[in-house]
Amino acid sequence: MSSPKVLVIMATYNGAKYVSDQIESILRQQSVSINISIYDDRSSDGTKAICEDFARRFSNISFTRNQENLGPRKNFLNALYSADANSYDYFALSDQDDIWEPSKLAVAVESIERLRHAGNARFVEGYGFPILYCSDLCNVNADLSNPHRELETMRLNMEKRGSLLVRNWFSGCTMVLNADLLKLVQAKRVADSLRMHDIWILSVAYYCGSVVFDRENALIERRITGDNVSGEVRGSDVVSEVSPSHLLSKPRSILRPYAKLFYNCYQDFLDEDDKARITKFIEYGDSLKKRIAISRSEDYEMPTFLGTLIMRIKFLFARY
Repeated sequence: MSSPKVLVIMATYNGAKYVSDQIESILRQQSVSINISIYDDRSSDGTKAICEDFARRFSNISFTRNQENLGPRKNFLNALYSADANSYDYFALSDQDDIWEPSKLAVAVESIERLRHAGNARFVEGYGFPILYCSDLCNVNADLSNPHRELETMRLNMEKRGSLLVRNWFSGCTMVLNADLLKLVQAKRVADSLRMHDIWILSVAYYCGSVVFDRENALIERRITGDNVSGEVRGSDVVSEVSPSHLLSKPRSILRPYAKLFYNCYQDFLDEDDKARITKFIEYGDSLKKRIAISRSEDYEMPTFLGTLIMRIKFLFARY
């Protein structure tokens, strides 16, 4: 049997310092057939020259330079919308400054196939079995020192189906989509997802298909350099958001507009419980009664007791 075909979509922007290491680690992936599509977002350093050189030397690497700077969210979404869902079995997202362990993609593919063949994946009429894999990762310093797992100490209950409307805990660089999921993502194209591309993909899979949440494996070394668009996730990140000045200022959150956009796109794929759940989130700020009800809802939970308490306070003040 031939190796599964995986298209790795890499977004680059001024990543000359580390991008070669990342490309080489992708080329070392085991037990899969790899192609890499690089989308450069108008880098002003040596990134373009480095990536073009790889594309010249390797027939399985392509390089595209955007006509304008899009930012990582739109760059990744446009790349996903451009991908040929019929030419590959799986699709993976890649940042420019990580290091992938050689088994990274093989573990993801095996996990998706295991769920598919166990009969536990959700069937979507016209789209088959859309499945997403995402995992923990290992944060490191720029010189690859001080390794530590990002999610290892967090209490994440992904059965709390409202939590995803408030916070995403899984990074796009860990995500692998099967072709069925890519087709479902491509079915409802948005010019701007409002939140990051990875939470859009995760929302589609979580509410419309199936997700493998792999807490056991951390097969990516993610450099925390200070230049990352999304840095290290910490369970205590929400503490600053409960200050009096924050709670009493005019709300600026895009979470409810995001939920409304997602609902409008994918409501036909949602079950009735999730339809009601997302609608309640969109509308909860309309009255004190709704704010109190959602602040007491068991659909929402953060990785720590303090985080959950702060979340409930923010619900009362309509801060999401």
